[in-house]
Amino acid sequence: MKTIKNYLQQHAEEILLDIRELVVAESPSMNKAAVDRCGEVLQSLFAKRLGVEAEIDEQPHYGNHLKFTLGNGDEQTVLLGHFDTVWDEGELVMREEDGKLYGPGVLDMKAGLVQAIWRYARCNITIYWRANALCFCAAAMRKSVAQAPAPGYRTTP
Repeated sequence: MKTIKNYLQQHAEEILLDIRELVVAESPSMNKAAVDRCGEVLQSLFAKRLGVEAEIDEQPHYGNHLKFTLGNGDEQTVLLGHFDTVWDEGELVMREEDGKLYGPGVLDMKAGLVQAIWRYARCNITIYWRANALCFCAAAMRKSVAQAPAPGYRTTP
């Protein structure tokens, strides 16, 4: 565990840069174009840090879902996250005060995505991930949005 902690501490500035880059890529849930742009940033982070490309699940009305797979073992660990936020573009901007970041997605859940990337960047060089697969599913919408009807969808009484 100490080696992982040391690894993350050694890369703290890069981790913060990645968090900033993802948070600045605003992604309001109901804005497909913005969410897809944020998804492109997320894809670039996965490619840069883990060397993997996304499988893209195209969505017609909301942002595209992304799936990243590391390793190719028979056993799979699946992680699920999302990269949309509830804030409209420009409504809440990222800022840094007293060494802390604030902004849409810093806590839920863009920083968590970056943490996972960096955690698994370190694990990727360990024995476990050479024999097993990690599937990271990044949904473009949270459950509440996913349950909302698509634009133009009509229900009958």
